[in-house]
Amino acid sequence: MIDEPLPIIPEPSYSLEPREQPEALYEVDDNFEIDAQNTPSGRNSNDFESERETRKNKEQSDLINQELLKRISGQVAQLLTLVNSMDDRLRRLEHKLNVQPRLLPEEDNIPKLPFKTIQELKIFEIDYSNNVHNAIVNRVSLVSGKDMRTCIFNQLSDVLAPEVGHLCSWAGRNNNYSIQFTVITKILLDATRKNFPETKKNEFENVVKDWLKAGNQRYKRALQKQP
Repeated sequence: MIDEPLPIIPEPSYSLEPREQPEALYEVDDNFEIDAQNTPSGRNSNDFESERETRKNKEQSDLINQELLKRISGQVAQLLTLVNSMDDRLRRLEHKLNVQPRLLPEEDNIPKLPFKTIQELKIFEIDYSNNVHNAIVNRVSLVSGKDMRTCIFNQLSDVLAPEVGHLCSWAGRNNNYSIQFTVITKILLDATRKNFPETKKNEFENVVKDWLKAGNQRYKRALQKQP
């Protein structure tokens, strides 16, 4: 067997010349310098510092305004309390001296007190208007006393004459005229609270019941005083 000669494989050629570099996708500016103060939005640190200072000043201004508003509100409340107190004193003085006070337009409709018949009381309940409520309360509150109980007793006597009081009861017992849910009772409660603001409704009701229980005695005394 004759051996066939092996094929000659050419040796690879290597070039020592530098290969061409691909073109860059973008150019880099070697002279570009990063400014630490620059931001993506184009604003610098001075702008942010100015905004912080502005917000701080606004917050301080708001606090000052709130404090000033509280002081003004407190002073207004004190003035209103003083004016109301002086008005109540003047009304009581006029009542004590029997001086006819100047009436406001809505006060012209205030009924003449005390009520001397049940019919007068019923008519008042029918004709009553919320527009004159405060005026009537102010009129009744001119009558007061050393304590809440005395105040209520005095106001009831000012509103209901003996000939009417002995015909009334709280819940209408013994066919008497019930004043439990009447306008006049609401007026008396509000008038009492103008003199004694802490008056509770149940306390007021108990005192009224006590006054009504003695109605017959007051009526008899009134008859004895007649000539």
